[in-house]
Amino acid sequence: MYLTFEEFNTFLNRANSIFHMSNLDVALAITLTFLIAYVVLRIKVLSDMGVKIIAGIFYVIGLLWLLGMNSSSFIYWRHIGEIPRSITIAATIILVTVSLFSVFIMRDLIKLMVMERKLGVEWYPLIVSAYFVIVLTQNLIVQYDLSFTSAWISIIYVVTALLWIIFGFTRRYSFIRKAGLGLALLSVIKLFIIDLAFLTQGYRIISYFVLGISLIAISFVYQYFNKRLELKMGEGPDA
Repeated sequence: MYLTFEEFNTFLNRANSIFHMSNLDVALAITLTFLIAYVVLRIKVLSDMGVKIIAGIFYVIGLLWLLGMNSSSFIYWRHIGEIPRSITIAATIILVTVSLFSVFIMRDLIKLMVMERKLGVEWYPLIVSAYFVIVLTQNLIVQYDLSFTSAWISIIYVVTALLWIIFGFTRRYSFIRKAGLGLALLSVIKLFIIDLAFLTQGYRIISYFVLGISLIAISFVYQYFNKRLELKMGEGPDA
């Protein structure tokens, strides 16, 4: 990791001084932390409880580190025209890779906890998908300079709520269905209390229209799957 950072810093020094590249160092460190734990867990000769615990600690450190990095004031795309193309490509690859890799790492970590019976099976898809939404929100706000008051964030949350409800019905996970309804309610509250205060008249109309369609879709899907579930439960073994 030390040798990698030495070469990487030499590469980054060619960037314009107005752009702070320190977070790319952090992103590379997080990627290597994930990679070490991910690879070691898949080497059967080394696979024992001690290695699993160490890898799990690496996973937690990397995930918290990434959330901390994405919470900092690191606006990458605002300066994209001010730095060399090679730096732009490297930065894009690193930031996308570490974000996607972290989702698989979270999946491995939660799966390990479910297998050890530390968590119920319903928590597995809920936590992994919720983490993905959090990382996506952070990247849109911090890396793409998108405001939290943007209607796009609310739309992402509504779509996530709809997917949770569908998944909860298909797998008969009541907890995920309730989480989907809760997220849909929070999205509506966010729209009316936060988003609309910062939108122009035209964008307000569009936001009402899109969110209204989404909520109607959620209501329709929930009622549809709920009736199907009631019919299946009412058939019984002799039906």
